[in-house]
This record gives sequence, structure tokens and C-alpha cells, in this order.
Amino acid sequence: MSRTKWSISALTLLATAGCVTVRVAADIDPHADFSSYQTYAWDPDHTDSTGDPRMDDTDFDSWVRSFVADGLVARGLRETQESSADLLIHYHASVHQRFDVYTVDSERGYEYHGEEEQLFDYEEGTLVLCMVDRSTSRVVWRGYVHTNVEGVMDDPELIEERLTEAVHKVLERFPVPLAR
Repeated sequence: MSRTKWSISALTLLATAGCVTVRVAADIDPHADFSSYQTYAWDPDHTDSTGDPRMDDTDFDSWVRSFVADGLVARGLRETQESSADLLIHYHASVHQRFDVYTVDSERGYEYHGEEEQLFDYEEGTLVLCMVDRSTSRVVWRGYVHTNVEGVMDDPELIEERLTEAVHKVLERFPVPLAR
């Protein structure tokens, strides 16, 4: 490999390792009246295991619930009993292998014209947060966040830090503004 190609590969690898891309999206029911929602509860029927012992053996569930509660309280919602809540909340979380070819460069508009593609293998974490109108059983909002968790999943402090950021980012898409 030429010195130039090696330098480009090394810089790309460093950029990928040092830059955490968080991708966020949300689906909103256009018929839902979010101003009418005052209370929430965690859906007792949705307490699924993540399927990953690194999350199931940590405080992952309590962190998710705590960070979501903080975000909803900041928007003026309050937690109540499931039987009287306006919204029922549940989440899904997973970590899976991901392959990516030069995302860092392509996101910045650069193109690679080398003889071989560089393939990066890493772990991606996904958190899906769902809010259901209890009276209609319709999902009125679903937020998604995906991020690189390579090197994070074996360190509970890093999991908590990354999870805090992920929940904050996904709740930015929730259509209830922060209370003043």
C-alpha cells in the first residue's frame, strides 16, 4: 500500500473512532393531539429483554426509564399509574454488527477513488422509544436513535453516558416542547 493510501486509511480510521455519529428519526401520528397528553406510565406488558447480556446485566433498563422520565417531566408530563395514564411508553434496544464504507468521508461530501474499498466493522446500538395513546391503543409517536457503540458496551459508565445522549437526542423529536 502506498504511503498516501496508508495515510488516508489511517486518518479515516481515526476519524471514525473519534467521531460518534448519532442518527435520529421519529414517526408522528398526524392525528394525535399532543397538547392533550398530561400523564404517562411505562407499559407493564412491554418489559422485553434486550437479548444482549451486556445491557441486561447492567442498570440499562433503569437508566432508560430515568432519562426518559427526566425528558418528559421537562416537557410538563407527569408519571402516573398505568390505568389512568394518557400515554403508555415502551422501548426496544439492540446492539448488532454493522459494516460501513467510508461514512465519515461521504457525510462530508468526499469521494474515495482508491483501488480498494475500506470496510469498517463495528457495533451499532439502536434504541426505539414508543408512546401509545392508552385510550385508543395507537402508537402516536415512535423515536429511533442509532449510534456506534464500539468499545462502549463493556463499560457501564460509557453505556450510561452514551444512553443519556441517545435519549436526549431522540426526545428532541418528541412534539411536546420543553416546559417553561
